[in-house]
Amino acid sequence: MATLFVNPTNTFDWKAIKTFHLRNQYNETLSLVESGYFDTQYPGPSALPNFLNRNYALTLAKFICDCANGPATSKGRDFADEKTKLQQADTDLRSKTLVLDKARQELVEAWQLMEFRINEVEIAEYAEQRELREALFSNTDLDSKWKAFDAKTKTLKKEQLTSPLATLADKVKKFALAQSEWKASDDDYSQKKTSYDNAVVKARVVFANTENALKRAQKQFEQAPNIQTKTSLEAAQTASDSASDQLNALTTGRTARADACFDRDPTEFCLPLFHYERLFSLPDDRLIKAKDKDGNPISRAFFAFATQGLTVGAVLWLYYYERMGIFKILGALMDDYNYTGKYTLSGSRRDKNGNANSYSVLMDAVCTLHRLGISSNLRDRVCTYQRVLGVSLDNTVNAKTERNEGFMQSFNKLIDYMLEYYKTKQLSRAINNAAEFRSSVATQTSIRDTINVLKQQFEPFQYGRNQINTFLGIATVHMTLCLLNSVRKEIGIPDQYERPEEFIPAAYDLLVTGRPVTLNETNRFIIHDNCASYGYRLLTDIETADLSQFSTVAVGGTLDLWLDDVEGWVEGYRNAYASLPERATALVSAN
Repeated sequence: MATLFVNPTNTFDWKAIKTFHLRNQYNETLSLVESGYFDTQYPGPSALPNFLNRNYALTLAKFICDCANGPATSKGRDFADEKTKLQQADTDLRSKTLVLDKARQELVEAWQLMEFRINEVEIAEYAEQRELREALFSNTDLDSKWKAFDAKTKTLKKEQLTSPLATLADKVKKFALAQSEWKASDDDYSQKKTSYDNAVVKARVVFANTENALKRAQKQFEQAPNIQTKTSLEAAQTASDSASDQLNALTTGRTARADACFDRDPTEFCLPLFHYERLFSLPDDRLIKAKDKDGNPISRAFFAFATQGLTVGAVLWLYYYERMGIFKILGALMDDYNYTGKYTLSGSRRDKNGNANSYSVLMDAVCTLHRLGISSNLRDRVCTYQRVLGVSLDNTVNAKTERNEGFMQSFNKLIDYMLEYYKTKQLSRAINNAAEFRSSVATQTSIRDTINVLKQQFEPFQYGRNQINTFLGIATVHMTLCLLNSVRKEIGIPDQYERPEEFIPAAYDLLVTGRPVTLNETNRFIIHDNCASYGYRLLTDIETADLSQFSTVAVGGTLDLWLDDVEGWVEGYRNAYASLPERATALVSAN
């Protein structure tokens, strides 16, 4: 089946970074971010903030950092496998339950049709009919009752009952199979759940015993510090660590890791997943007349696309988060944490259970990236913005870099053509009072040709370190957003500011401008995030679109349909850009 969007062969992903040390450091830090996002801050899909919406851009999806050099023993990995097996059994049971529910619904519908036909031929209710009905709704003795009903109904020799009886027979068979498979899956889950629960109980007992033994060894060493008590203390500590690793492997499904998180190269990688899934926004009735280039009807699948790699749109996304002030906020946080100490950002604060404060670990990891010289830095990002987008920042670092001015010219022209198309469409519908719009083939041709020219301007993204700079920048944005949410109370942000559109503007006021938190006419986070996400989606569509699928016809063409689908993106991008408090180099015409 034809599709409009295809992954370009040069799409960049995390595996393309061949410097293991760089990848490993970021894997460890992003693992903390992922845990902060999904385990504590946003535990449910309905709680995800705007920037994590799968249809926005570059969502940091959940990933398992399965590392090669973890200190867990083979027994620890066996414990992790216990958790994995239970999760797999649970997933299988849920799947079988859905199949069983569907089979039951189809069986009930077939039975209702059967009874309708029986009444239609004016046959009085017979015992086998009543008994099967009761068996259906009580789900008991269904097999024998069905056989009796089938035999009795066939003796009636009513032609009108032949077809519904055959349908009912098929549904009874499918339901019996689904029920059998569900029962097997339920038994398997129960067995694995019992095994897992017993293992957890045993692991907790072992952990408690080793903790008590460790306390005794510590006390003995304090009372008599000698080689013998020191050796006993070290052995007790090792046993306690091993028991802790095993319990952690059981409860989380992950084995313990060492400080360095090395990939299982070259076939297995620790992958942070910057995910994007394209969603088709128009109603299904818009697809009725649409055809692909071969004249075949198209469905929503024609517009389906998802990627975990970087497209040129990712540079634009990063650029607008830069202008939002994310990196200035991070710089102020690191300065305070490392040097000035204005805020109470603890490096070792622990909660009531004795666990290290989550932000302390993440804060130190981010600072370590900076001290190692592998963090995202301003000069790298400015050069990437200039080389790929042809734009720069006000606080330029005097980087003498070639500017991709052709990108700006082509993108501006495309936006103008698209806005002209939408304005003509709205005017035509207002005058003719008709839902169907005959678009200008000339305008469509101009749009398609401009897209073709713009696609040629995407090549500089592949030059030098532009792709790596973009990846590291995006990772740093996620680190900062997660970190800010964790430290907002410590830096004076009101406790009720829980969402990014609330605590990001507040953090900018406090950390960057040095003024109290104020409510402005425009929300700093929302307008920059809209520019970033709408621009990303539009450019990703353009980069991945197969132009041969764009048919330029007055009614029912694929280009016409695509333009209608992205209208909200174009208008949203233009409106958000017009509201920016600090104008960047013009990306679109605001008129």
